[in-house]
Amino acid sequence: RGSTTPIAGTEFLITDSRGTVIGPDNGKYVTDADGRIVIHGLTPGITVTVRETKAAEGYLYDGTPQSIAIQSGEAQALTFYNAPLQTLIVQKLASDSGEALAGVSFHVTDQDGRPIGTSNGDYVTDQNGQIVIENLSPGMTVSVKETQTVSGYVLDNEARSILIKEGEAQTLTILNSPKGSLTVRKLDSLTDQPLPGAEFRVTTVQGEAVADNEGHTSANGIFRTDDNGQFTIANIQPGIYTVTETKAP
Repeated sequence: RGSTTPIAGTEFLITDSRGTVIGPDNGKYVTDADGRIVIHGLTPGITVTVRETKAAEGYLYDGTPQSIAIQSGEAQALTFYNAPLQTLIVQKLASDSGEALAGVSFHVTDQDGRPIGTSNGDYVTDQNGQIVIENLSPGMTVSVKETQTVSGYVLDNEARSILIKEGEAQTLTILNSPKGSLTVRKLDSLTDQPLPGAEFRVTTVQGEAVADNEGHTSANGIFRTDDNGQFTIANIQPGIYTVTETKAP
């Protein structure tokens, strides 16, 4: 098994072959700083069954019992192995600059759709653009889905899955593309001078009116050129838009 580390604080239930508990604490034993439990005074010929009841913090529980016959004149030993629980790091970056994006929300579940963590599976990236999820069992599959992004970026709502492996932390990197912008200019056809006060309606190809300020300001799709004969809609979703003049200056 390669290098091993003694694990203190693992709880066991120890009984004989008839199911009678052994020891003064109703059969309960806890490993010491050396990861050991030492039981004296066992009668030769009996069979002892040892079952892990609670793993130490940070380790995967293993409930498979082991039994051993006690022999006269020699000490017997049973060895149990616990795999360490693992960590998943979700890294959120801007696709154009590689900048870490703080404040992006995710929903995290296991392979059966059950939320992971203490907040019903909801996480938000920190100032480093990361979510750190600890105490994951090796062999499980974790699903990560972005639910809300930050201003100026396109939501990536594709769910991604990753297998948690034993002995190493996993990193899942998800990129956000920046939104685009649209500038409309209105000019005099003879002089090419900019024309303020022209009115336009901007819609998606499906006919939906475009709102300003990433959808926070409703203008029913109506925009007017400024003193420079233009208007700009910033931070809009990539796609095809229709621009129709509704009123000349």
